[in-house]
Amino acid sequence: MTETSYMQETLQNLKKLVHPTSDINDCNSILNNFVKELPDLINSERASIFIHDPFNQRAWLQSGTGLIEKELDIPLRGSITGEVIFSKKYLIINDMSTREGIHKAVDLMTGFSTKSVLCVPILSQSGSVRGTLQALNKKNGDIFIEKDRILLEQIAAMLHGPVRVIFNAQREKTVRSKGWRERIQNFLPF
Repeated sequence: MTETSYMQETLQNLKKLVHPTSDINDCNSILNNFVKELPDLINSERASIFIHDPFNQRAWLQSGTGLIEKELDIPLRGSITGEVIFSKKYLIINDMSTREGIHKAVDLMTGFSTKSVLCVPILSQSGSVRGTLQALNKKNGDIFIEKDRILLEQIAAMLHGPVRVIFNAQREKTVRSKGWRERIQNFLPF
């Protein structure tokens, strides 16, 4: 089997994992499965999915290799994810050693050393950015190339539905908690 036919077959198998659902547990499972498969598919050490929180100018980790959900909550300014969200364009950085940014603090916190990144936007059907999909550290000293970007963008296109469901559930939860907080504060004697 050629490398191209292997990738096409893998993409077809990944598409089968995505089904229309509004169940947040199903959506989490879909994203976790993609993050589990992606490093082997793209020959990277790790993969992650960040969801954009436009209300707070942040992004939270929804699923990531070696990390737990929402373990990372990063500002958009100064982050690779933020740069991709603002530009709506992919970013390939094959030498992170000289680049400043949030990733250095994240590396210290997680114990992981980010050497290279391929980050693509997860776009809604209307073209707004819902989040990002990242591959970290190409294996065997290789670098991320155009073929990797195309593959990652194809995968990101499959994820906009589950990411939308998770984002909407989080937004609803935030709105509800703010509403209760405001109601409670109206009754506090200070």
